[in-house]
Amino acid sequence: MNTIPIEQIGFEMRLRKISQAQVERLAGSIADVGILHPITVYRRQIISDGRPIDGYGLVAGAHRVEACKRLGLAEIPAHVVELSDLERQIAECDENLCGPALTQSEKALFIRRRKDAYEALHPETRREATLKQGTELPSRQVGETGKIDRFTTDTAAKTGQSERAVQRAAERGAKISDKALVAVRGTKLDKGAYLDKLKTVPEPDQVAKVKADLASSRPPAKSETVEAVTRTAKRESTLRQRFADAISLVENTCVIFADVTEIPILSREDATDAAARLRRSQQKLKEMERRIRKDFESRAAALGRARPG
Repeated sequence: MNTIPIEQIGFEMRLRKISQAQVERLAGSIADVGILHPITVYRRQIISDGRPIDGYGLVAGAHRVEACKRLGLAEIPAHVVELSDLERQIAECDENLCGPALTQSEKALFIRRRKDAYEALHPETRREATLKQGTELPSRQVGETGKIDRFTTDTAAKTGQSERAVQRAAERGAKISDKALVAVRGTKLDKGAYLDKLKTVPEPDQVAKVKADLASSRPPAKSETVEAVTRTAKRESTLRQRFADAISLVENTCVIFADVTEIPILSREDATDAAARLRRSQQKLKEMERRIRKDFESRAAALGRARPG
């Protein structure tokens, strides 16, 4: 193990973005107990002040490097290894796949990148390479091995995942485009069940599908929800008052016609018929009020459920 200058470490083109929350936690731990696990690097040239100098490329430990920078440290413990480009890609994928914080879309991305690098490094592990020309392609079973472990077996052993879990992630990574996986990453859609549905969508349509599903699942903003409830409540209050006034008018009119014998300009039959019509109108108005109240309560309840916590 060596201690190397942090300023001589280059780690551009990383497959995963830095999590500032994870850097914050690591910085606190390093400040208390120091670095328990050295980073892994390889020798390479980096650009410093516009000119190439001897430095290091990062294989594993990007968050540890960022945490040390935040603490103002100039050097960091490191294992210096000799790896080919493909071996470095595999090592980087393994480090991330061993971590607990990956989402399902990130697992699919890293598994696919690891598979591409592994099969380029060991082309004999590709399915097609193991078959004689003209024979039918057999299905592979979990646990199968050859002289070189096939990709899923090697990945499961290196990352601690089950081989079946590796196969599921590899299939998602193979059938879902990079852009669609990036669009899903970190959203409420970033679940295995959703990715299994997305992989059945033609690749050119996947990003549009993700955007549409995100838009349909997004709740209204809190301010918009409150304003909508307030406006609806005001409209309901106005309607209640109008119907109350109308019902009062009908009731008062019915009282006038209660003693129809005292109105000489109307016959008893005409007065009785007019009173009956007014009473029917009163019932209709009350029924309309009940329907409006029920509709309002239903809409208010729906808006209440949509309000973000």
